[in-house]
Amino acid sequence: MNVATVREGVSAGTPYAGSLELLPTVAQQTLPAMRAPLPELRDLPGANDSGRFDPMRVDLVISNPPYTEINKRLAKLPDEADKVLMRRHFQGIRESLAADDTLTGEVLRGTRTVAPYFVPLAEHMLKRHKGTLAIVHPTTALTSPSKTHVAERLYLAQHFHLDTTVTSHANKNAQGMGINFSESTNINETLMVLRRMSDGVRPATKVVALHRQPESRAEVLELLDAIHTGNGIGKFGRIGEWPAKRIEAGDWSFANWYDQSLADQAIALLQEPSLQPLALHAQIVAPNPNFAKVYENAGENAEQHMFASIGADIVSSMRSTPAHGIRLKQNADQRHRRTVDKPARTFVAFRAAPATTRALAIQSTRPCLSTAFTGILFRTAGLHYAQGIVAFLNSTAGWLQILNQRAFKMVYTRIKPVSVRGLHIPPPDSPHIPALTAIYRKLAKSDLSSLRNPDCAVRRELDRAAAKAVGWRIGRLNDIRRQIAAEPSVSGAWANSAD
Repeated sequence: MNVATVREGVSAGTPYAGSLELLPTVAQQTLPAMRAPLPELRDLPGANDSGRFDPMRVDLVISNPPYTEINKRLAKLPDEADKVLMRRHFQGIRESLAADDTLTGEVLRGTRTVAPYFVPLAEHMLKRHKGTLAIVHPTTALTSPSKTHVAERLYLAQHFHLDTTVTSHANKNAQGMGINFSESTNINETLMVLRRMSDGVRPATKVVALHRQPESRAEVLELLDAIHTGNGIGKFGRIGEWPAKRIEAGDWSFANWYDQSLADQAIALLQEPSLQPLALHAQIVAPNPNFAKVYENAGENAEQHMFASIGADIVSSMRSTPAHGIRLKQNADQRHRRTVDKPARTFVAFRAAPATTRALAIQSTRPCLSTAFTGILFRTAGLHYAQGIVAFLNSTAGWLQILNQRAFKMVYTRIKPVSVRGLHIPPPDSPHIPALTAIYRKLAKSDLSSLRNPDCAVRRELDRAAAKAVGWRIGRLNDIRRQIAAEPSVSGAWANSAD
């Protein structure tokens, strides 16, 4: 197979990071020098020397990087000193790459896995003018608003043309199970094909959305031919395009959707002049990751209370009561008590499963903290404005924005503080706030259905008020609501195998 094996771990007191040693700012290594002391193909009769090629002039790199955390990978090392040595080695790689290129530093900043290192490695190995990179990523790496993922998308767009993406939209309950490119994961994945491109106008990216896996070699060839011709992929899913300007700007939100038109609708919503970013009008109170180290449960008469779950059995409507009281632990380490521990009454879920979560935003009956929600403290507007915004965020207009920037998993997204800050809402002086507040007060205690039910009576009424606030006709939001309900990540199953 002409495959070289390379050292990973500590050998004779020297740390090795596998093929990452090929990065030029780390060491000018060669593959023969990196080989592990293992049997190799070249030792077999008739085998070629696996190191006889220039690893810096490669035509094609195919990569499915490991997303295991670095600390978990190092856990297999028996010696604690070796673990420390390897951590320092990875830190040295990161620092040397960041010193060489600022954007590379942003890609690697704060990462806990080794996967992001393979992006600059592939870029370095490929030929300057005609190299091609095919790399598998979790789909949410293309959609997450986190600084690391945005930097990675900008890095790839800077060095390559994103020619084609192939995204798995099937999940474990849908037809086409096993469509993922990795054997040991059930998360949605995307294959990106990126090519070197000389200066000039870049074409649109070909976007392939799959819901069915080829079941034979003949079907594989059929699918490949359909992708190549661009005439539609029929029984396998959908094919479309995404503008080069959006790719270069780091907006790859098409990957969030099987129905790509929903990404276009989300972008149109953000461009509406009637809406403004939430961050202009509120402070965001992020959940404290060290909450359990500072607080403990207390009785109902406790001075402080909290929400600890987004479960539908606990939070099914827009108005909710904190689950239980809490108090500061005696002798708690105050380093873990963050200044963000500020009670709020308006919240957005920190995690959401579009197939089951009912209330995306809630108004608490009393000020409280939360480990399951991100708090919102409006700066000047009163209670009536907060209630109106809760109504707006639970409408299809709110959900559309959240689902267009998913992180972690397609079916269970993490709603990061940066996402909450960027939500576009009606401003306090909007003439439509009274109507939104009125609909909140009318329906605050009414149970919402999940997005699977496009006919939820509560959300239909919320959509009527939200459509007026945005300046859209109600039919447009109704159509979007039905389209979202049909998404694989929401419906969980396909009614038909054909598109």
